[in-house]
Amino acid sequence: MKKGILISVLLALSTTQFLVAQSPQLSNEWLSNHAQVINTELPSNKDMQLLKKEVGNKRIVFLGEATHEDGATFKVRTKIVEFLTEEMDFDVVLFEAGMFDLLQANKEFQKTGKSESIKKALWGFWKTQQLQSFYSFIEQRKAAGNNIEFAGFDCKFSSSYGFDNNNYSRFWETFFQEKNSAILKNENFTNYMAVWKDIESGYQQTGMKGGLAKLRYKMSNKEKHSFRNLSIWMADELRKLGENKLTQLLRSNDEGIIAYSKTRLWKLILNKKSFLPINNRRDELMADNLRHLLSEALVLLLTMENMVCLEKVKGVSLL
Repeated sequence: MKKGILISVLLALSTTQFLVAQSPQLSNEWLSNHAQVINTELPSNKDMQLLKKEVGNKRIVFLGEATHEDGATFKVRTKIVEFLTEEMDFDVVLFEAGMFDLLQANKEFQKTGKSESIKKALWGFWKTQQLQSFYSFIEQRKAAGNNIEFAGFDCKFSSSYGFDNNNYSRFWETFFQEKNSAILKNENFTNYMAVWKDIESGYQQTGMKGGLAKLRYKMSNKEKHSFRNLSIWMADELRKLGENKLTQLLRSNDEGIIAYSKTRLWKLILNKKSFLPINNRRDELMADNLRHLLSEALVLLLTMENMVCLEKVKGVSLL
C-alpha cells in the first residue's frame, strides 16, 4: 500500500487528530503535551525519529505552516520530507498548486531530473531561500535512481504552465489530435475551445488587465450554463478514452472558472468577505481533487496553505 504526506497550516502531529490553527481546542496546554521541540537551525534525523511512531503505516501525512514564507518552518519541513521519503518510503509530493501546472512540470522533471520545472509550477511563496535545500534534495534523489513524483490539486493555474502561450487549449488540441482526431471537428469541442481561448486571451494581457483576467473571467448565468454543459460533454469524451485523471483535471478547472466568474472587483474593495463563498467553492473543488487522487491510490506529500478543504475530505486519517 502506498503512503503519503500533506503539508498544511500547522506543523503539529498527534496520534489521534490534527487540529487546525483556528480550533479553540488548540491551547497552550495541548501544545505542551503534543508538540515536539526541533532545532530549526540544524534539524537532524534524530529530531525526526518521532515520525516513525506518529505516522506508523498511515498512507498520508499532513504538514503545515503558520504563514506563507516562514523560513524556519520551510527549513524544518524540508528535513521532514527528506526523512519521510528516505526512511519511510513516501515518494509522491502533492502541492496546493495547479493540477495542470504540476502535470506538466512533473513530466519535465521525470525527463530531466532538474527541479527548476517543479519550482516554476508553484506559487511564489515556495521559491524562498530556505527551500533551496528541498529542490537540491529532489534532484539528488532522482539522480540516485530513487523515485519521486509531483502533482497538484488546485483548480486554478499557479504558473506560466497554465497562464502563458495558450498552453492549456493547445494541450487539449494536441491530446485529442493524438487520441481521437475526429473530435476536433465536433461543434461541442470547437465551442468549448473557443471559451478557453477567450479566457486565455485575457491571460496574455499585461499589467492590471492581465492580473484581473487571472483572477476572474466574467460569465453571465446563461454562459455559465452553456459552458458547464460543454465541460460535461468533454469529460464524457475523456472517460470513453479511460482518462480519469484528465477528466478530473478538466472538470475542476472549468468549475473553478465558473466560480471565479462571480468575482467583482468593486465588491472586494467594499467588502473582502464577499470573496469567502468563492474561496469556499475552491476548497470544495480541491477536496474533490484530493478524493480523486486518493481513489487513484497515489502516494501523497500534500502542501497546503489552509486546512479547510482537508476537513471536507472523508476517509482520510489525519494525524
